[in-house]
Amino acid sequence: YRLNQIIFKQPEKTDTVFYLDTVTFLRGEALFTDADAANETEVNEVFKPVVTVQEGATYTLEIVTAPNGSSKPTVSENGFAPNALGDYTYKITVSKTGYESEEYTYSVTVIDTTKPVIAGTPMSVPTKFVGESITFADLITGLTVTDNYDTGLSLSFKELKKGNHTETVESGATGFTFTQSANYTAVFSVKDASNNETTVEIPVKVEGGI
Repeated sequence: YRLNQIIFKQPEKTDTVFYLDTVTFLRGEALFTDADAANETEVNEVFKPVVTVQEGATYTLEIVTAPNGSSKPTVSENGFAPNALGDYTYKITVSKTGYESEEYTYSVTVIDTTKPVIAGTPMSVPTKFVGESITFADLITGLTVTDNYDTGLSLSFKELKKGNHTETVESGATGFTFTQSANYTAVFSVKDASNNETTVEIPVKVEGGI
């Protein structure tokens, strides 16, 4: 409309835009305080880090990776029993209502430090004479080997001692012929895959001439 030749125009219609505040999670001081955990543990033993968090916060433990070829063990009460030797990676997630979650990643190496166990009674060797022989396999008749992790282990000849002296025995020999009278000790050993070794000593008395 016109008023004294001045033209008024109706303002153009525009959409009203409302801007909502972005939801903000409180960060502040870290929710996580400490995780007390060893770098190494034993196979099949429960591994459970002692985790300290802020009051009101909670945490969960999750296995990220397991040694090649092995399955991830079940996590129970934020701990787990590793079922294979090697490195495991695990993640600790800390949560608290109104706060950002926090994630911390650690690793633990599973080792085996338990020696194989030799059970049974070794052969009682009758007195030998110079010129006579022993067969190594006969000496360990009645002995068995068990291990906490490996299977199929067996004893093998390690060395033959005469006092503080070690006799020379041909590599791969299955027995030994005595050339001198003395008190001998035949030593047998067994090692598992982690190089834990157990030995057993069997005395042999040798007297002069046949």
